[in-house]
Amino acid sequence: MSSAVRLPPELTRFLHLSGPRSLLIRGPPGSGKTTLALALLDTFPGQRVYVSGRVRREGVVDGFPWLGDPKSRGIELVDATQVEHPIRSSVQAVRRARQVLVDTAETTRELEEFLWLPSPIQEAWGRVDPKQSSIVVIDSWNSLVERYLAAPSSPRAVSEVPDRDEIERLLLSRMARCTTHLVLVLEEEAASHLDYLVDGIGVTRRETFEQRLERWLQLPKLRGIRVDNASYPFTLEGAQFTAVTPTPSQFRLGRLGYDPEPDPVPGFLWPGSRAFAEAFGRLPLRRLTLLEYDDSLSDFIRLVLAIPILLSVLAQGGRALALLPPSVLPEDFHAVLAEEFRPSVLLQGFRMMSFSAPEPASPELAALCLGSAPRGEHPNDPDLPFPRAQAFLRAGETPTVPVLLESSVEAVRDYALRRGLEVSPGKFPGLVQSFLRGGNIYAVFAGHSGDPLLSALRPLAGLHVRVHDRAGRAILYGQRPHTPGFALVQGGQNSHPLRPYDLLRIV
Repeated sequence: MSSAVRLPPELTRFLHLSGPRSLLIRGPPGSGKTTLALALLDTFPGQRVYVSGRVRREGVVDGFPWLGDPKSRGIELVDATQVEHPIRSSVQAVRRARQVLVDTAETTRELEEFLWLPSPIQEAWGRVDPKQSSIVVIDSWNSLVERYLAAPSSPRAVSEVPDRDEIERLLLSRMARCTTHLVLVLEEEAASHLDYLVDGIGVTRRETFEQRLERWLQLPKLRGIRVDNASYPFTLEGAQFTAVTPTPSQFRLGRLGYDPEPDPVPGFLWPGSRAFAEAFGRLPLRRLTLLEYDDSLSDFIRLVLAIPILLSVLAQGGRALALLPPSVLPEDFHAVLAEEFRPSVLLQGFRMMSFSAPEPASPELAALCLGSAPRGEHPNDPDLPFPRAQAFLRAGETPTVPVLLESSVEAVRDYALRRGLEVSPGKFPGLVQSFLRGGNIYAVFAGHSGDPLLSALRPLAGLHVRVHDRAGRAILYGQRPHTPGFALVQGGQNSHPLRPYDLLRIV
């Protein structure tokens, strides 16, 4: 499963290289550049200086409450928003230096280059201890340099003033003679000559996907670092930059756990996850909960969402039946449940059906598998589908004990094919509805987008969640009800016993 990280690991490794290193962050306004820049500062282990060329000191603190007093977090803030006619003072300072300096030509040249830099940059460099590792962030370079290069006071001064390209060359040249990392934030998307001069580039962007906001960071260049993943979705939730790593290609279906239900709500089933309940709500009684997945997503992702629901039902003394897709072995599914419950609890409240798996090897597992219905039964009859399954679910049913059917569309199709039966999109909703008649029963169906059987179930869904594969990350969108996007990430430690997963809202 994906992980939520403050910074992409490639950027973290880049900042831990010995200085000096230069990094360019560019992107359109509002795409997350400042939040990323502050995250770079907050995670850097050495001295940190932030030069704000757009927002005053008070605005920076107001916009990022976690920052609080920059001094308390060790971040020195240089306010560069109130400088007037800065180029004029630089012209005068350079003229005075030429008149009084009697040192070597090299010293004169270095001092003159330094004096041509905008005064806030001079101040930032003056605060840096050359004996420490340090980082200076200039946000944004556009606003600072454009204000700095305002019209000088005389035609003579015009001929003396370097242009923007020269100022940028002087800045990078100055940085190269010390140990300080330099981060330049640009309010533009297009590449410029700076792309060729700096050591690293990060490009932020906003885009809409199915009418939801998504944020992405691209890492086209990081000298000295192998870029394993050049694209990261991220969120600005809580005014903090948080990136989402790719889902690993290899999975081990281990202990998932569940969140206990905090307060029962009549007519709704607790989904076994506090994150899911907060994002999409609870599962409606006698209505279908539909989990729709991209074909490229592993069944592992499906089980991460489905198993906590099942565990929660069993913890309440309810009954649960799982119709497993062909790709999931009963042994693996049982192993996850056995981490939470004793065999007696599973024997009392749980059964599974897998139509393509071999006969269970152990008596304990065989007792939990219903297997196929006898040939004399007609599981596609809308009045009596899967009789053995219905008999188990209805046994011991009470108004207060939940009953859960978890199934994949693929499992139903696999069963029908092996029995020589037809489950058409026209008949499938009636089959599912026959399970939902009366009683305290809930149904969760999962399937791949574009499957005609799954499409036929959409009108029955009281809750419909769409799971997209976005560059190797599982991003969830509520279709009914309509919600923003949430990245599925690893859960943290919880009181009982592991939080199954987290959903990181994309803002």
